[in-house]
Amino acid sequence: MITFISEKHGSSYTLWRDCVLLQHPLYSDGSVETNEDAYCEVEWEFLEDDEIIECERVLGILKAQFKASAQ
Repeated sequence: MITFISEKHGSSYTLWRDCVLLQHPLYSDGSVETNEDAYCEVEWEFLEDDEIIECERVLGILKAQFKASAQ
């Protein structure tokens, strides 16, 4: 599982099926959840504009990482 940490959101992100953005809050010690089943889908319709910008940035980074790892 490829993850990306957004310090701005205090969360780690991953992709499900290479296209669905999943999120999990960082733990208080800064560690990242490693069980993909613990992540939840980002609910884009409830995000504020600045949150959307950050999630779009994270999504682009993760898609590029997944594409590179598939080659």
